Amino acid sequence: MIGKAYVRSAQILSPRQEGEAFVLRIEGDLADGCTQIDHIVQERTAYGLSVTVLTARPLGALCTQALVPFVRDVQLDTSGMTDGDYLVNVHGVQAALTLSPPEEDEPSRLPMAADALERAAALDSMDVMTLESYPVQVRVLIRGYYPDGCTRLGKVRQSVEGERILLQVFTTRPRDAMCTQALVPFEESIPVDVRDLTPGSYVLEVNGLTQPLDIP
Repeated sequence: MIGKAYVRSAQILSPRQEGEAFVLRIEGDLADGCTQIDHIVQERTAYGLSVTVLTARPLGALCTQALVPFVRDVQLDTSGMTDGDYLVNVHGVQAALTLSPPEEDEPSRLPMAADALERAAALDSMDVMTLESYPVQVRVLIRGYYPDGCTRLGKVRQSVEGERILLQVFTTRPRDAMCTQALVPFEESIPVDVRDLTPGSYVLEVNGLTQPLDIP
């Protein structure tokens, strides 16, 4: 039986580097324990994009009768769209999308290495998401906290050791800055480079947290 997922929120994630696509993060609920996301359809509209999350469940199945939350990241197809402001509509939930020309290269505004403190990011949890795209794209959603009001996400380094994909996520803060001394929760989506990896089963490790990752 085909249906539509209930969508609670939709958020646009901007590309972290030039050449990457915009990603739409959809959060919602599936009707019961048997219902699964079948596929996601994108269509162009007069105002931007319409996204439909279609679900499937077996007829006659005995299922747990409770809503099942889900989070799904979808790569948006903006090819051919001119620069401007658009709306992305997902079952009546809207998110604003702004397409703009690439910015000209400017001198970095980040503190110089000698003036900044770099530390490993403190993470609480992570979720691995494989985007519905070709070639396959993988992102990891990390959650954690900054130790103060000045700290921000810094460099991300990736390496591969056999069947382990290792990501080191760092934070950065100005060395002598006066900052609010309170923990600041954060949530960031980080791309995982799988372009040169052979399809198969891997383990993704991010600052000590691990999750299995299957590359189709």
